[in-house]
Amino acid sequence: MRNKVQQLARYYLAELWGDSDFRADWQRVKEAVSQDAELAELWQRVQNPDLSPEERMRADCAILWRVKTELREFCTRWKLPRIIARALENEAATPPETRAFYDRVVPDPAAYELQRLQERIIGEAPTGQVVVIREAEDGSGLIATLEPQLPEPPLKCLPEPDPAAETQAQYLARVDWEAAKREYCERFPNLRISEGALREHIEAIVKGYYNACAELIPPTRHHNRELSEKYLQSVAKATFLRIVKGYSWGMIANTLSVSRSTAKRLVLDGCRTLGIELNPPKKCTV
Repeated sequence: MRNKVQQLARYYLAELWGDSDFRADWQRVKEAVSQDAELAELWQRVQNPDLSPEERMRADCAILWRVKTELREFCTRWKLPRIIARALENEAATPPETRAFYDRVVPDPAAYELQRLQERIIGEAPTGQVVVIREAEDGSGLIATLEPQLPEPPLKCLPEPDPAAETQAQYLARVDWEAAKREYCERFPNLRISEGALREHIEAIVKGYYNACAELIPPTRHHNRELSEKYLQSVAKATFLRIVKGYSWGMIANTLSVSRSTAKRLVLDGCRTLGIELNPPKKCTV
């Protein structure tokens, strides 16, 4: 299941997509990117079959960096959270010929583009880690690693925790306790304790492992209610009306049929979750 940030970002993007000014501005930016001479050269380079994997990766990185530069003002103008800006950058980095092909073969190009963009909203990594690409120390090429690196599990049978998307209780529910007990007893065959004490001891080890991982990757703190589809859609709508449209708290409350205090809470939750700075509202203009 997608975490709260990813789910909310998808709904917020849908709100943006329904704004004609946003769509027109996005179309203008895409056209400018498609006509960029440096990008055209890089796209041709990537399609060269004689290119080595290392050269192809460097060219791909150069394309993304160039696109990110071209979209910087657009993302700032619309106060886009980084998770949505990254999805738009990856879409704009797609060769124009590929995007034109999509427009020809699908019945509703705009809806299909929104679908592609929403599918690109994948967060940093499923576990809250990020992929870091760097040169190998021996100069042999590029290597990719996940950071931060999680500690080795105290028992090999333990699944890797995902603190960014699951609580400690949810992680404990995924543990195969019989396998953990067998492995622990094989490691310490002369151990003489009761069955209940053994379970408590292993549970303490498992909790310690989860906590060690959670220190590197912030754990989720959201209640189930705050992950419901209806709630997140309300948060996305309220945040869009405040950040993009410049609605007052009262106008947001009337639009969503909620109290002013609820409207403010929804917006604050949206800005906090997506990392949007909540300044005095000002309608975005292209």
